[in-house]
Amino acid sequence: MSNPQEQLAAEARAAIARAGLEKKDVAASLRIETRTLRNKLSGESPLSVDEIGIIAHLTGANPGDMINAAYGINGEQVAA
Repeated sequence: MSNPQEQLAAEARAAIARAGLEKKDVAASLRIETRTLRNKLSGESPLSVDEIGIIAHLTGANPGDMINAAYGINGEQVAA
């Protein structure tokens, strides 16, 4: 079973693929090297909240849905 960071990376990869975006263009929007983006999308390096927001904006994805999917939250409230 993968950890939430790997799941979040998978959500980001899927959103980028669905939007038909090139990784080099996404990396440029994030102001990082393409190699760094590849590391983040593979789960080797963490994606920041800002990066998730930018990827969501670029792809038309909902950042909350991406995070919820990564953490296995299906809209129900989580007790604090």
